[in-house]
Amino acid sequence: ASRYDPYSAIRAEKILLERMERPLSEGGDAVEPDALSYSLVIHAWLRGCRGNTGHGPPPSSYRPRKRNFTDEERIYKAIEIVDRLEAWAREAHAHRMVGNGRSDSNQNSHGDYLEEDDDDDDYSEDDLVDTKQSFSRSSSYTFRQHNKARDLDVEVYNSILVAFSREQGGDHAASVMKLLDRMERIADELDMPSVRPNQRSYNVALDVIAKSAMIANTSLAGYYYKDKKETISKKRPGHHFNPLYAGRAAESILSRMLARDFRPDAYTFASVLNTYQRIPNGKLDAALAADAVVRGMESLHLHGKIDQPPDVFHYTM
Repeated sequence: ASRYDPYSAIRAEKILLERMERPLSEGGDAVEPDALSYSLVIHAWLRGCRGNTGHGPPPSSYRPRKRNFTDEERIYKAIEIVDRLEAWAREAHAHRMVGNGRSDSNQNSHGDYLEEDDDDDDYSEDDLVDTKQSFSRSSSYTFRQHNKARDLDVEVYNSILVAFSREQGGDHAASVMKLLDRMERIADELDMPSVRPNQRSYNVALDVIAKSAMIANTSLAGYYYKDKKETISKKRPGHHFNPLYAGRAAESILSRMLARDFRPDAYTFASVLNTYQRIPNGKLDAALAADAVVRGMESLHLHGKIDQPPDVFHYTM
């Protein structure tokens, strides 16, 4: 993972898939992968991303070849390993739940666990205090210490977001929005706060969305129509494209940050305004939306939700 050799990622992936994941009975090694194993292979694929504009074949047709991989190829190879990482995490999470659970035979008709010996309930107050403290230290998922071998790491996903921001060959706004959704979804599913997007995740995503605002394509239209029956016409790719979709996506990220009690800084608001400033069509609507963002920034500062009020730079944008 630390080598710049374009084929080092292939070798790292081969070790992971053919020796660590493969059962011992099928010729694999007597060692199982953990979260760190997958993370290293992901970083190996992304390490070679240098902002080139090349486009490769669809992810399903990847195969070793005697040339360098493009950034887009590397990103999708990394995402394939993320798929395997999340599958491993779900399986490990299920095993932990079974291991930490108690036998169903000790449950009453309401599903509550029963004590094995109801007569032995003479506990001192000190014993109860010690038990509560021990439980809070060892059993709580909320306060558990992050374990790189066990828990998914937000920085692994951030590295993919950064790779999208460096790739110059296309519009990746919808891809970063889907990745943020994915991070939030698996954090809830596995009760794993270590993978929930942080402030860096949101700021990098804003940078990608701002760059996409000048591109007349249907990337974000497809993202916002994913749960509806409307389809994007291939003959008229701009037919369903709303030029303000990029601004809508940027504001939704701002809303997510505020919902998690993050305090967006002046840079974050400038990224949202920059998105509206870059929109080539619908200039009046974009200007009105940008004005609403600045007014919102004033209100948030007035109510103590953010630390900095808008300055001359924000008003100028």
